[in-house]
Amino acid sequence: MRGTKFSSVNGKVVTSKALNAHNTFVAPETVKSVSFNGAKLNKEQVTVKLPAKSVVMLEMQ
Repeated sequence: MRGTKFSSVNGKVVTSKALNAHNTFVAPETVKSVSFNGAKLNKEQVTVKLPAKSVVMLEMQ
């Protein structure tokens, strides 16, 4: 992605308190997707602070 210029970065994070957590019919919100604010755009560089036990999707435009 070197040489590409972005004007914004947005993200979603899928996370839970426990590494082996999973959703069930009884507890469907144990693992969920929420807004991610750990990515910062500074000139031509994107800095990301990733939380433990998570999956992050970034959308850069």
